[in-house]
Amino acid sequence: MILVGVSGPLERWLSGELERRGCIVRAFPTPAEAPAAGDDDLFLVERGRGGSLPPAGSRVLQVDWSASPDALIEVAGNPGESVRQPPSARVLVVDDDETLRDLLRLELEADGYAVSEADDGKVALARIGDFAPDVVLLDLAMPRFDGCVVLSALGDRSVPRPAVILHSAYVGNVRVPIPVAAVLTKPVRLATLRATLRRVLASRTLA
Repeated sequence: MILVGVSGPLERWLSGELERRGCIVRAFPTPAEAPAAGDDDLFLVERGRGGSLPPAGSRVLQVDWSASPDALIEVAGNPGESVRQPPSARVLVVDDDETLRDLLRLELEADGYAVSEADDGKVALARIGDFAPDVVLLDLAMPRFDGCVVLSALGDRSVPRPAVILHSAYVGNVRVPIPVAAVLTKPVRLATLRATLRRVLASRTLA
């Protein structure tokens, strides 16, 4: 494991906790000072940090150093959660909550995804046509066209459809008109969302 951009007490504390979990820890101030990474290495990079990043193809986990210690230990202690999605992966975020859309767009763009947004189902159907997303992160309860209307419209299309991840507080008893790739109940942890996106994209690649 490679820790990048941490120093002082935080480095010593995090290194100690990870080593107690059986990780081999090497810390470097910047990616440029880190050696070439092996297949089992993971770059731990501060989210939003400017400057250089690890080489393309490296296993990278972006974290927020201001997060709680338990959260840092959880993500850093699970290298399987690292970010290595295809750089061309496109995600359409469909939700009438502007704050949530902005948050998801910023987080997913930081992970390397190309992201577009829609605030209701009618706009979403137009975006699907011109943006051609690989995955649609779809809310159910929205004004004008809701999520079920979007799914019905997708079911009527003969062209290849994007994978759909339902992301809603109202998924318990809802019957959806076409199969979806995954269902996430709001509020959802970003780590769960990221893992779900990677799994869905991997399934499409192997299909």
